[in-house]
Amino acid sequence: MKITCILGSPVRQGNTDTMVRALLDGVKKERAGTVDWFVLNDLVFRGCQACDGCKETPTSPCVEADDMLAVHGSLRTADLLVVASPLYMDGVTAPVKGFMDRLNAFFGADWTPRLPGLRTVLLYSQGMDDEHAYDDVFGLMERVYGKFGLQVVRRVVLADASGHDVAGQSAELSAQLDTLGRELARES
Repeated sequence: MKITCILGSPVRQGNTDTMVRALLDGVKKERAGTVDWFVLNDLVFRGCQACDGCKETPTSPCVEADDMLAVHGSLRTADLLVVASPLYMDGVTAPVKGFMDRLNAFFGADWTPRLPGLRTVLLYSQGMDDEHAYDDVFGLMERVYGKFGLQVVRRVVLADASGHDVAGQSAELSAQLDTLGRELARES
């Protein structure tokens, strides 16, 4: 099983990082595989330049020669995509938004998606204690990912995450993510 993990937080070993690791622990209990781990804050990349060079042929890559090319290569061979982001200023972090913009390379010239059916899990942490406080944001993210053919199979929200170590202190969340990881491994 090949998993591509996109980390949108600048905080190492914080809530979203901990959530991804708990999910991966569950996967590993059921199935062997490889994980490509991308911390967006460590990558050097520009936003989409809307040049449409990626649309010239059905396999044209993005023409921007930056760190996002490795992410794109990983996505092309992934069985599962995990995107994790804290919510900052009522939305995903700026690096996650940049990642999403660069997914433009996965549209064909006729706007057909080039990642059809790629199972995707979205993990979020937020300071608000109401886990549904940002349902409109989550819905928007899922619609955007869906345009590229990504199949969002689960969303997990850690609410009331006012500190960087809240996820690590929640045995319930760890168990939930471990179980989800096992389920995803069995389904692939």
